[in-house]
Amino acid sequence: MNAGVTIRNGYTLAAFAGGGVSVVGTFTMNGGTITGNEAGYGGGVAVRGGTFNMNGGTITGNTAAVIGGGVYLESGTTSGSGTAISGNSAPLDPDKNF
Repeated sequence: MNAGVTIRNGYTLAAFAGGGVSVVGTFTMNGGTITGNEAGYGGGVAVRGGTFNMNGGTITGNTAAVIGGGVYLESGTTSGSGTAISGNSAPLDPDKNF
């Protein structure tokens, strides 16, 4: 995903599937915006055994019904810098809500 791309208004009720992006392989974010998505786990992004590389961009305004409003990491890895993750919501564990 590169600058200028927006993933918006995705919605899923599937368990552990991100509203915007569900990572089971490798997903690299080099800019862009993930916003306005909804899911049970990982409103913006859910990582399930894959690799999520964050190298810029914004993850904001996403909602999870359970946990991980912005990003939910079930298993796998995340890395990177320069990505703004804020303004997301999930009721279960606000301290782990990115």
